[in-house]
Amino acid sequence: MIIDRNSVWGQIVRGFGYASISILTLFSGYMMQNGISTGFNISVLAMLILLSIPFFIVYGFTYTYSTEEKHFSVYEPFGIGFVISLLGAIIVYQNVKNNYSSDDVLLTPILVYGILFNGLTLFYLVNTNKSKLNHIRYQLIWPVVLSIAISLYFGMNYSFLSEDYRAYIPTALIVISFFISEFFAMTKRTFLVFQLCSLLVVVILISILNYSKITPHNQYFTSLIFCIILSAYLSAFEAWRIISYVIKNDTSEVGDNSKGANYYYASLLGLTLSLLFIPLGFIFTRVGVIFLFGFTIHASASLIYWLKQGRDYKKIGNSEWNVQKLIFGFMFVIILVFDSLMPIYPEKDVLPSLIAKG
Repeated sequence: MIIDRNSVWGQIVRGFGYASISILTLFSGYMMQNGISTGFNISVLAMLILLSIPFFIVYGFTYTYSTEEKHFSVYEPFGIGFVISLLGAIIVYQNVKNNYSSDDVLLTPILVYGILFNGLTLFYLVNTNKSKLNHIRYQLIWPVVLSIAISLYFGMNYSFLSEDYRAYIPTALIVISFFISEFFAMTKRTFLVFQLCSLLVVVILISILNYSKITPHNQYFTSLIFCIILSAYLSAFEAWRIISYVIKNDTSEVGDNSKGANYYYASLLGLTLSLLFIPLGFIFTRVGVIFLFGFTIHASASLIYWLKQGRDYKKIGNSEWNVQKLIFGFMFVIILVFDSLMPIYPEKDVLPSLIAKG
């Protein structure tokens, strides 16, 4: 039986589709630090995933660009999805308690992860049908930070989240940043400046703390910065879908000053900047040779492809970008997964030894 994509169950299936990259990101982040998952760890990660599903259902419903009118509200797929995810999480939790020591159940990270996702879900539900959700920060920035950066961070720091409360401080700063931007109702430009300045301040503080050796726990901040940089790169592919919709509905004159052209060049600039900053992120975490080579190929292909599309950007509006952005996103996350499964790290003393031989 084929499910109508514009039905309630179609929206639920769409939500699971949106969650797929986040799920892969969570598992790849875990494997980057802990290797192959055990039965217990898979169960805990499954609980994290289940608690995040309602967010993706609401997000998929809110930003589904369809010519067909929806004959139901967002609360219908959300309600069904919430019940399914909650029951699933309870079943998995009971299985964990019955088969493993109760002391091993990581309740704190599970609850925090669930609160983060469902908190943003509640925000979208409260603001349903409001024009503010059309802002790029709600369509792209916050969803990508949550679904990619936070998921990767929780995966990478899985073993610390139940033992060290300081592992939650970087996440708390993101939440505070969200509330500050909402409280002051920041404009697009103010929001961008505020976030960039906040990131710069954090980087400076990390550098000072590392130099002064005040605290040995800066890896949490540096880890999150790396995750944010990777999420910024992946956000470029989600932006392709948004830009295709903007160009398709752009009624302004054709030319470099049209709305569609401005969005295209902005995304091209964002993709280019993320390519420049990701190598800096290598300093903050340990990635293998597979990721380094894989990212080089992936980034080059992405940039060439987007530049080629820009030769006649009006055609972008007629392309099926949901499929294309998923292909590029999956390929990137799969590179992370392979790097985690087969970690090959470069020797740190290769360059000095070559210099000595010379």
